[in-house]
Amino acid sequence: FPSSTSISTPYEDALSALRLLSAELVLGLHFLHSQGIIHQDIKPANILISADGHAVITDFGSSRLMPRLQEMNADRLSYHANDPDFLSDVQFYPPSETCSAHYGPIVLAPDNQVSFTRRYAAPELLGAHAPAEQGAHDLAQDRDVLVYDERVDFYSLGAMLRELAIGDSNDDSDAKRQDDWERASDGHQAR
Repeated sequence: FPSSTSISTPYEDALSALRLLSAELVLGLHFLHSQGIIHQDIKPANILISADGHAVITDFGSSRLMPRLQEMNADRLSYHANDPDFLSDVQFYPPSETCSAHYGPIVLAPDNQVSFTRRYAAPELLGAHAPAEQGAHDLAQDRDVLVYDERVDFYSLGAMLRELAIGDSNDDSDAKRQDDWERASDGHQAR
């Protein structure tokens, strides 16, 4: 038996590496969001590991800048009013640096293009420029617009980490279910 009381298995090592990767990516996304940047295309191909083993977020070709709240009109200031503040008890980020305190959502007109990787895209991006549901969002005001914020990056991160953790992508049966859901949500009969 080894002299150490702790025995490490390959599974535990992989889980530990995934935890470290997750933590570094969450901190990286938080930094981007605090600067008003939504990456919008978080996926394994856009994450590099540096020589010293740290995660590096790359490829900002799809990213967008969130509008500063001071530049927005008063009816949009309440967009994040009911969002939970997950950083309120974190000591190393003053409340003035939380992204929801400074930036509003991105609102795109039907003629604006949205770029993302479908496998990792948040549902609100997949339904790009779908007419807003009655009362679904005040910013949409029954217009054909797309409204989203930094949460799309966290959805993509979760989808990517799920794929890394279980070694399975959403390509096969999940993709068929996603296609069926999209057809059903567009008003067409899913098969």
